[in-house]
Amino acid sequence: MLPRIALMIAALTALVMMAACTPGRQLAFGTVPARAASVPHPNDESRVMGYNRAIVRTTVGGLPATGALCRMVAPNMSLEFFTPAEITVPVMRRPLAPATLRCRFGDARGEKVFHAQRVAEMRDDDPDIPFGFALGKLSAVTAGTLNMWAYFKLGSTVTLELAPQRSGGME
Repeated sequence: MLPRIALMIAALTALVMMAACTPGRQLAFGTVPARAASVPHPNDESRVMGYNRAIVRTTVGGLPATGALCRMVAPNMSLEFFTPAEITVPVMRRPLAPATLRCRFGDARGEKVFHAQRVAEMRDDDPDIPFGFALGKLSAVTAGTLNMWAYFKLGSTVTLELAPQRSGGME
């Protein structure tokens, strides 16, 4: 009985490895995004109220572009990472200037501008938890009182489509 179980485990492992090595296929459970954290400009450190995390992914023609080099730049911070990545950005008091995310993967490039939004990440209006509606309203009041702003909501996923760039010369 024991050799039969060992043989079944070996066969299952071989199937999983073949699926992982097949071109164009990725196993979702084996992909762990890298982590990158932005550091606010020294003059803005006193404005930091906390941090939000977001997952950034890139695609080319709708297919995942793993390993794209990305840079997110704003007057108050700068961050560089490879995709997919879990990035950490500050939640700050008072509105933030727009941030630009630029990524490249081979000859493909993409860019997206993020405008800060008012946030309070205590709780959403969740009817499935006791007092969920009240906690959601409390979060809204807290956001207004503390004047907290961030580029992403907590736990967001951002997907940036990259497009091949054409050369400007004669063909």
